[in-house]
Amino acid sequence: MSGSYTCRALQQWLIKHWFALTNSLFWLVVGLEAVITVTVLQSQVYQLPWFVSSRAVAGWLFCTWLHRSLQQRPRWRALKGWQRAALVISLLSVFAIGSSLLIRGVRLAIGDVDPAMSAVKFWVYVLGLELRLMVWAGFYLLIAESRERLQVQARHAATELAMSRAQLSLLSAAFQPHFLMNAMNALIACRHDPDAVESAGEGLAGYLRYTLDRSESEWEPLGAQLEALSNYLSVEELRFSSRLHTRVNSDPHLLQQVVPRFLLQPLVENAIKHGAINGYGTMQLLISLEQESGRLQLQVSNNGEIAPAASHNPGVGYGLSSLRQRLQLHYGDQAELSLMQQGAWVVATILLPLR
Repeated sequence: MSGSYTCRALQQWLIKHWFALTNSLFWLVVGLEAVITVTVLQSQVYQLPWFVSSRAVAGWLFCTWLHRSLQQRPRWRALKGWQRAALVISLLSVFAIGSSLLIRGVRLAIGDVDPAMSAVKFWVYVLGLELRLMVWAGFYLLIAESRERLQVQARHAATELAMSRAQLSLLSAAFQPHFLMNAMNALIACRHDPDAVESAGEGLAGYLRYTLDRSESEWEPLGAQLEALSNYLSVEELRFSSRLHTRVNSDPHLLQQVVPRFLLQPLVENAIKHGAINGYGTMQLLISLEQESGRLQLQVSNNGEIAPAASHNPGVGYGLSSLRQRLQLHYGDQAELSLMQQGAWVVATILLPLR
């Protein structure tokens, strides 16, 4: 068991530090090749150890900087295919010429002149360094492209799995005995109020149609979610009567924004399930959709206090963790989800980029 764990840990470490290992190995081989060349052709080529070392160390440092820049600079990171290859090759060419001229200038400045190094031989030397860098570029681009394809496939697989789990969970919730039983009991209790029964019945039917939608699309307009929430809340308002007051504030211009399905539903369900509804209190539920600092802000607020962590309210913990996972899959680091106590209100906030 410990051997298997060690193997997995080593594999993860190698995957995480693949660039440092391959880059160091490449320049170590280049350095050894230069040393062997100096030793074998000592009568024809004169290179000092510091010259060989400086070339290998400079190459290692530059390639490390290039890799980090490609990972951290948004514009460089967005480049794919031939555009990335052109950028890498161009920068490596500039480095090969610039570093060679710099080292040559340093040797001339300190009086360490190599009489055998003519202009032609110097540029042949530069071409040799350039060819070595092209080998590095080829391996680097191949490995980077392969890793990105694997990551994309992994994200697609994770997204499909998350969608399947979300649909299964929501289908189960739609037919959850407690939900249907509570809805039916509310309808029976209000049987003497035909208008209320008709309104709640239509809301229940509309909510179930939305939940059972087998559409393969994971995205939908925000207005569609608000309509589904309106149907859901019509049933809950009938159930809790005057003890539940709901209000929706939305910017009409944002209703066409496309967002993942079932984005607000978990927050609303948690607010109602774990909110301040009791035999003597009234719950205020506010759903707010607005634009904030160039982003789409979705808020679900209810009066009350944040319940203790997951051991007492596993539904909240699972709902938020599942929602965070979906946001990460769809938006990466561009989305935020927070749950905060603001005075007498519990506020769940989702921030998304505008589309």
